[in-house]
Amino acid sequence: MDTPKKTPKPAKVRASEAKAAVREAAAETPGVFRPEEQPPAQTAPLIDEKIRAGFPSPATGGGHRLDLNEHLVRNPAATFFLIVSGDSMVGEGINDGDMVVVDRSVEPRSGSIVVAAIEGDFTLKRFVKTAASFELHSGNPEYPVIHPKREDDCVVGVVRWILRKCSR
Repeated sequence: MDTPKKTPKPAKVRASEAKAAVREAAAETPGVFRPEEQPPAQTAPLIDEKIRAGFPSPATGGGHRLDLNEHLVRNPAATFFLIVSGDSMVGEGINDGDMVVVDRSVEPRSGSIVVAAIEGDFTLKRFVKTAASFELHSGNPEYPVIHPKREDDCVVGVVRWILRKCSR
């Protein structure tokens, strides 16, 4: 399944009401993490040197401490985390089980990866601006382009980061 949760709603909902429903759903849904629920900052060392993806070289020089909440979350009040379910965005490098950091305060631009509310369901897609409105494209050719038609179809937030666990 491609959507994290189905949210009941009245027949006609405005975009602002859909966004409020997302806030409520995020507070109640397992797999959705909100930054304000995170424990106090815990930092890890950040080495002030780039790492090569080819032949390894020993890390040299000093570093400073990196707080991941501070690094990943620009606007804590408008940010939430979702666990991706499904394969509709694999062509975009977003896999089942990845975590996305979503910011509701960022205005989507054509090409942005977004969380959208479409016919009461939430979905993760690439936002493409059209002359009249917008389209939502998946990163998997098995899924059709979504052409929002209803008044309550809206972009909820823009994905700012994709987090993936590399080892099991």
